[in-house]
Amino acid sequence: MVQEQLVVDAAAAAFDDYSDVVLYDVMHETGTQLGGTLVALYDQAVEAGDAAGTRYWLRRDLALQRERAAIDSNDRGAQVEAIPSWQEEMAALGPFLPRP
Repeated sequence: MVQEQLVVDAAAAAFDDYSDVVLYDVMHETGTQLGGTLVALYDQAVEAGDAAGTRYWLRRDLALQRERAAIDSNDRGAQVEAIPSWQEEMAALGPFLPRP
């Protein structure tokens, strides 16, 4: 619990200089990037005929859309939590993305 709070505090400090508008834009764009990753994985599952994977990635993308929409533009704390969380998820999924 203490370690998690330190991570949140460090993330908040990283965005201290961001205006509310810029922070919200960064959060929204990070969600868009993660959404693109999820759609690529969905497409990959469709192409492979993986019905379970197709359902999973579609549900995860829809959940992300709901999560992002639920973050108020004035809630800096929620935005600061979402950005590194979504960046970590993208990094974790990167090795599974199709290669051109």
